[in-house]
Amino acid sequence: MEITSAPAAPAPAPSVTEIEAALLGILLSAETVREGADAILGTLEPVLDDASAAIALRDRDGRSLHILSERGPLERWPLSLEPQFAIGMRPGVDAATGVMVVPLRAHGRVIGALLLRDAPTAAVRLKDERVSLLVDAAAAVLLALAERNDLALQRRADALRAVDSIVDGMAHQIANPLTGASGIAQLLLPELSDEGQQAAVRQIRHELSRACEVVRHILVFHRDTRAQDGTVDLNTVVERMVRFRGYHNREQGITLEFVNHAEFLPVHVDLRGFEHALPIALHHGSLDVATRR
Repeated sequence: MEITSAPAAPAPAPSVTEIEAALLGILLSAETVREGADAILGTLEPVLDDASAAIALRDRDGRSLHILSERGPLERWPLSLEPQFAIGMRPGVDAATGVMVVPLRAHGRVIGALLLRDAPTAAVRLKDERVSLLVDAAAAVLLALAERNDLALQRRADALRAVDSIVDGMAHQIANPLTGASGIAQLLLPELSDEGQQAAVRQIRHELSRACEVVRHILVFHRDTRAQDGTVDLNTVVERMVRFRGYHNREQGITLEFVNHAEFLPVHVDLRGFEHALPIALHHGSLDVATRR
């Protein structure tokens, strides 16, 4: 007798309540906004029924969209949020790409967009009130993740400013006696008749001057540069960073050469972040530094 097994029944689709609970669970499991966006797309997949979808976060300028996560084949997604979506807060088709744009609303404002390639199918699905409620829940989760990320960045910036303040005070306390000692050595030099003693005092002054220069560079590096964020000269920033790191490298027998560009190189950069990133690069490996267009 031949025994055949019946095909396994497909797993039942998750209920709206289960999907909503899964969305809330993302707040506990996701460590970054991008990771949370990936999880949100995966959680909404059963109700969206679209092979190609993406989640984008609205930039601080109010228009630009940053794609955080996407599923399916690579698509051309809208790069900005048109006023009809940002102000009207209602789903619609983007004229340039043909993508269904679903504004993600939270606390009375649009924080981003759910982008769906299959606009006709999306229009039908969005008529279901339960789907709209899930989209609103996803928006609330995304906003909470973004605010948590902003808070973490703010705390890190506050910590850096606190360290900068301590370093600034310590550098001044070190610089004052060094300057005084250098002045005393200068006054002592004419009083000495022995050549050996004069050479020793000159060496002391040289070392004191070098120490003062190091302290000055520390003060320059750790001063508050937030006002300089924007367009800066790449040559100037990199040269200052290489010079600051050079003291440590020379102590380890490392020769660091910097070749700058002859012209002004304007770059738009977060100066504080760049100044902290470059020493890390110099610490973790060999780096040839050259500025060019």
